[in-house]
Amino acid sequence: QWGIVVRGEDRLIGTCTLASIDRTHLRAEVGFALASARWGRGLMGEALALLLDHAFGPMGLQRLEADVDPRNLRSLALLERHGFVREGYQRGRGGGGVQDSVLLGLLARERPPRP
Repeated sequence: QWGIVVRGEDRLIGTCTLASIDRTHLRAEVGFALASARWGRGLMGEALALLLDHAFGPMGLQRLEADVDPRNLRSLALLERHGFVREGYQRGRGGGGVQDSVLLGLLARERPPRP
């Protein structure tokens, strides 16, 4: 898990995470969160690009996955800009209650150039 800070500020404003890392199958799950006051400034896009560089570079992962609340249009758009593809939809999956989830995946060999 990596913290996100703005240059020149000494305050954590978000996180980017690789979870459920599977070194046998070279895959992991991506997660992120950002303070709402910082939305719309490109900060998470920059952080996600660095996370993908690290996951597909030094870590040698070949697949990354994400599951997103279908109402979270900003997160879906961010992941898709970075090459993630919608692979499925789970109904009533959970997450602090019963909610649906959009499943996305990105293969290292299909990663587009940085947006």
